[in-house]
Amino acid sequence: MVLLIQQMLAVADSGPAPDAALKLTGLCGGIVVLTVILAMAPLVIARRRGLRQWEFFVTAALFWILLTAGSGIYTALQQWRWGNEQNERFESGYYTTDQANADAPTLPWLAWVVLLAIYAALIYWAVAGSGDLMRSQSNRAEEGGSSPGS
Repeated sequence: MVLLIQQMLAVADSGPAPDAALKLTGLCGGIVVLTVILAMAPLVIARRRGLRQWEFFVTAALFWILLTAGSGIYTALQQWRWGNEQNERFESGYYTTDQANADAPTLPWLAWVVLLAIYAALIYWAVAGSGDLMRSQSNRAEEGGSSPGS
């Protein structure tokens, strides 16, 4: 996936290609759409299971969407700029491959691991947190059924 993004963003000519802005806009839009689709899974699970803290859960999911999409878009823009810079360095003839790649931007793996952990926590919260409401409803039904009979 990362190689695909780098290949898509790296342009072989000296300036950005005429359709580079369109490709970059499509890539950023794709990142946002993919992030929203991923966030729909815990939201649907929580809604179907009747999560008691629905508003807070939606806020946490929206926060995750903003962080994840922001991280993806920032990384895509950074890689795009770096691809243009790297091509200019190669074309100048003054840089070797090692010199041109010496200060390449790194991918934010730690941030992505943290975002993945937050996503896993959202899924867990949607599945496990919903059981409290189901148990409390069944307890109320049992108490309501036993109190008139005693």
